[in-house]
Amino acid sequence: CPANCTCDQSTKSISCTNQVRVPPNLPAFTRSLYLSHNWITGISNNSFINLLNLTVLGLSDNEMTSIETGAFKGFRGSVNLKMLHLKSLFIANIEGLFYGLTSLETLSLSNNRISVVNITAFPRTLLKNLDRLNLSGNPFECSCALLWFVD
Repeated sequence: CPANCTCDQSTKSISCTNQVRVPPNLPAFTRSLYLSHNWITGISNNSFINLLNLTVLGLSDNEMTSIETGAFKGFRGSVNLKMLHLKSLFIANIEGLFYGLTSLETLSLSNNRISVVNITAFPRTLLKNLDRLNLSGNPFECSCALLWFVD
């Protein structure tokens, strides 16, 4: 189990505190990873590359200003990731983040700095299984760029 983390073997969940980045070498068996309420400032490419069994990823309430486009590519094609919590961060750009996340059912992006959502932000493959999308509390610009989203 990584430093400052609690690992529960029975539920295959990991909860970490006092983190400034995603801990390296997380066990591949991990099903739930809770990194909320830390000081993580960004997510780099391949941060979750070996976590194919992950069903829940909680990253809310961090100091995050950016998430690299390939940060979640380790989940592409995975049928396991169901919930992704990215609320109360400081991210403004979500373009290209969710490609290949075909099994996602819940996506929380509330209380960020998202002002525009382009049509490419949510690929059709993502929307196929998505039951809950929370974008509340974002400072959306009222412009024609959001017209597709309102429809």
